[in-house]
Amino acid sequence: MSAMTDAQWLFLAAVLALAVAALSLGRHFGWVVVQESEAGLLYHDGRFQRQLGAGRHLLRRRRQRIDRIDLRTRDLIVPGQEVMTADRIAVKLSVIVAWTVTDPLAMARARADAGQALYLAVQAGLREVVAGMALDDLVGARAELDTRLLEAARARAGGLGLEVGSVTLRDLMLPTNLKRAFSAVLEAQKEAQRRLELARGEQAVLRSLANAARLLAEHPGLVQARMLQALEAGGNTIAYGVPPAELPPKG
Repeated sequence: MSAMTDAQWLFLAAVLALAVAALSLGRHFGWVVVQESEAGLLYHDGRFQRQLGAGRHLLRRRRQRIDRIDLRTRDLIVPGQEVMTADRIAVKLSVIVAWTVTDPLAMARARADAGQALYLAVQAGLREVVAGMALDDLVGARAELDTRLLEAARARAGGLGLEVGSVTLRDLMLPTNLKRAFSAVLEAQKEAQRRLELARGEQAVLRSLANAARLLAEHPGLVQARMLQALEAGGNTIAYGVPPAELPPKG
């Protein structure tokens, strides 16, 4: 086997040097991909540098990091909160909150867990709003309740870097005795409506009979006209009344 030439030794040395350099770079640098639905927060030695958009980004492993923040709309369920109404009745409510990150840096700096912070904010807003409403208003004005809950949640979530898109009442649970009372009221309302419709029908029939009687009294000839109409139609039996004086003598 022939000895390697100086050029070959130089080439081999260059390849080895590149391999060592690549390994060294791999230990100190790396790639991070930020998706289209995310924002990247670049930190250098623990200090925020800038916000990164979607794409592939190179960073120094030991001195830099990229926190990826999801920008998609998320739903938060606040279940079964027992709240006292303005008329001192305990009810349980659950709501669904749709929220989105609008300021990733503010969210990262405000709280370690933005979702939990929003949960507490919505919980506090729910108690405040319901405490100012009577039970009848709470049951009969759900759209107004959603609007007031949304306003309260937005006021409390403003400093979290979040935007609350909607707050929707999911469930309204009443005490057992109130459920029975509401059921009885609904049944009574249905029965009253049924009786009202029946009375209206009877009034219509009586009104029609009264009109017919008045017409017959004003126009006696209508009786004969109606009788002739019945004869022409056929299939009817008509009985004539004859005064006793006009009956033929018996025997």
